[in-house]
Amino acid sequence: MSDFINLIRIGFPEPLLLADCGHDVTFNSELYRADSTLLIEIGDVTEENQLNTTTFDVTLAGAPELVLLVRTGQWLNLPITYYRVWYENGVQSDVDVVFRGRLTEQTETDGEDQQTIQFSCSSHFIDWQSKGGRVATNASQQVYAPGDKGFEHAGKEKQNVKWGR
Repeated sequence: MSDFINLIRIGFPEPLLLADCGHDVTFNSELYRADSTLLIEIGDVTEENQLNTTTFDVTLAGAPELVLLVRTGQWLNLPITYYRVWYENGVQSDVDVVFRGRLTEQTETDGEDQQTIQFSCSSHFIDWQSKGGRVATNASQQVYAPGDKGFEHAGKEKQNVKWGR
């Protein structure tokens, strides 16, 4: 009989390692927690026969440490890997990397029973479609460096400013 376990690895400063089964799993020398109160849902990953951006969603419970990371912006572009570990008669027989990409969007939802955070994840091909560089305003800079005055006058000049010679 062949069974599988899904594993999710999110590259937070201390990696979040989750398994969707009834027991903890050691894989690649890392312990994946079987925490059904934290891992709520793993979305479907669709395969295509052409080069395209693959996306999927993963929904987690709003644990306080996770909410803090989300609200301070420390989640954007973090790596995520979705593994499927196959077992034959209780022995690991194969491993598939179902998805490898980055966290690109998040949505927080407050329900009566619990708070959830849904991350949208995109494959590495998403970089081909994104614009280069960072656009910053004074407000966005304050998130990363409160009290910084470097962008205080950003957006006030209407013409391009030449730097250097």
